[in-house]
Amino acid sequence: MRPANIFVFVFLFLPSFVMADALGDVENYLKRLKTGEARFVQIDPLGRVSNGIVIIKRPGKILFEFADPSPLKIAADGAFIVVQDKVNKKLQRVPLSATPLNLLLDDSIDLAGSGAVEKVQENPDFIRVHLRDPDGRVPGKLILIFARNPAELVRWITVDAKGQRTTVVLEGMKQGGDYPQRLFVITDE
Repeated sequence: MRPANIFVFVFLFLPSFVMADALGDVENYLKRLKTGEARFVQIDPLGRVSNGIVIIKRPGKILFEFADPSPLKIAADGAFIVVQDKVNKKLQRVPLSATPLNLLLDDSIDLAGSGAVEKVQENPDFIRVHLRDPDGRVPGKLILIFARNPAELVRWITVDAKGQRTTVVLEGMKQGGDYPQRLFVITDE
């Protein structure tokens, strides 16, 4: 191969190999993440900050237990995401499949083959994976941010249909644990 051809090969194709490695690291991490718990800090689209504990149980389950003074509790039971306002005694239910969070909680993780990956950004410390519903049925997108070496989910950003962003920063993610189904169920009671 002539030097000019090597140059073209390296600059055109090497980034896709590196991206595939990063995406493979992320995929392997998500496949291993069956259950986990972390402290979180959430910044909503208006810049309001809240915090609490998040518990993930894949497939389909997540619990956000907000600390006071937030009146919110959010849980996905595998079918619906339920937002509970404990002060106003109101519940809002949305099908999990209608939210970008479904991409994180899905049972089958095949980022490279799913068509959901919009782009991958890398630097020496982090990998950012931009995900969008490949069928276009779910508005918005999910941006997952992983620390490197080893890969670990440290943040995600949900972007709704209007472009408003909610950022969740994870602190001290511990994988494993046995979390009963009842933790992820919010009822009217």
